Amino acid sequence: MGCLLARHGYATGQRALDFVQHLRRTDAKSDTRSPETPAQCQFVRE
Repeated sequence: MGCLLARHGYATGQRALDFVQHLRRTDAKSDTRSPETPAQCQFVRE
């Protein structure tokens, strides 16, 4: 999702990651990270 946000100009870098967490706030799995790994987070940031 973070990459989609960045690709379409909605958010980039850390802001995209923060927005994904915001969107998931009411999800039943909101306590798990998305993306799941540090490498995935870095990929979105770059």
